[in-house]
Amino acid sequence: MDSGDTSGIDALQKLLGLLQTEQGTLEKAPTWPWNPETMRLVITAIGVPMLVWLIQRALNRFGL
Repeated sequence: MDSGDTSGIDALQKLLGLLQTEQGTLEKAPTWPWNPETMRLVITAIGVPMLVWLIQRALNRFGL
């Protein structure tokens, strides 16, 4: 570009705006195929029964 030539600046600004919009869209896209609540529910559904089982086992071991 010459020092007085500004014909390409408009196109570059539009392109930069589009790239920033695309980057924002990609940053907001989730990386998991499911909602975060789903993983918490699965962990809770598996973890709570295991915790109860461990407590029962510990109580039986001490004869309570």
